[in-house]
Amino acid sequence: MKKTILWTPLLTLATLVSSPLSGKVEAVLPTLYTVSGIVFAIGMGLIVSFSLHGIQNRDYIESIRENIYRVRRSFIMFFSCSTLCYLLHQYIPTLPIQLFDLKLILHPNLFTCFLIILSIAYFIVNFIEIQNLNDDIFDRLLKEKNDHT
Repeated sequence: MKKTILWTPLLTLATLVSSPLSGKVEAVLPTLYTVSGIVFAIGMGLIVSFSLHGIQNRDYIESIRENIYRVRRSFIMFFSCSTLCYLLHQYIPTLPIQLFDLKLILHPNLFTCFLIILSIAYFIVNFIEIQNLNDDIFDRLLKEKNDHT
């Protein structure tokens, strides 16, 4: 269900604005994909180097690990989808879509552009959340250490 909710607005948006932007997007895609790769690498570096050192509560450790694993899987999924679309967009023809009396045209390069932008936004939001979690853990450990001394 969540995947349908995510893909439906993306597909709709790409379809609605595809005609006026189709020629301009092709020049931007390599840059967007490069930015996506850089942000993905930074996020994965944060995830891999995330330290649970100092946490004593086993329930907290398990909960944090599960959340970190979930974020890692979704990072890999978003980047994999972006990569696949980036590689395939040039081979997929423009698709006319007929909805009742409305004829829409979906340009694969625009869909790919929006998917990459969505991925970058997702990476950045999770990047910030991981940093905040790390700061919260540090602050909590420091508070507990000061309360016990």
